[in-house]
Amino acid sequence: MDASGYTINQSYLAGTVTLYNTVHEGKYNSYMAAWSPDLTIDVSHSNFIQQHLVRYKYEDGTVFYSTYINHGSPVIDPYTAGLTGQPTKAADIQSTYIFGELDNTATYLPFSGWRLSSDSQSIYNTYGGTTANVPVNGALEIYTVFTSVPQQYIVRWMLDENSLVYATPSG
Repeated sequence: MDASGYTINQSYLAGTVTLYNTVHEGKYNSYMAAWSPDLTIDVSHSNFIQQHLVRYKYEDGTVFYSTYINHGSPVIDPYTAGLTGQPTKAADIQSTYIFGELDNTATYLPFSGWRLSSDSQSIYNTYGGTTANVPVNGALEIYTVFTSVPQQYIVRWMLDENSLVYATPSG
């Protein structure tokens, strides 16, 4: 709001700002995207934390979630960390789809719903359920993994409208 009480939908900054505290690369990139090229942000006197963009995507490449993670830190499972809802995939005529894998109590196994773009199996299966061996050392693309469950249908053979001859089991 300006001095006259009007709401201003746009602002303009120019010049140089020097930051002296801790600066995370993700926030720095956001500021640069918003204010560049008119505003220069000098971080030479700050504790600059290098971060990398990690994009979690559906199989078709649509971005589901993205975040910056500190260099060398392990990847996260945004679903089990409570940062996102559970990814979903629509059922088709042959299958329904469950995100990741479930244990014997039907509980989601952390990291079983994600695979690195360079891997064909989930992080859970490739790295034994831990992300200690999956440090973020550069930008990453991580894709969803769904378990296919065959659809089950009841088929009824009818003699006529009201006379059932046989019905398949329901499951």
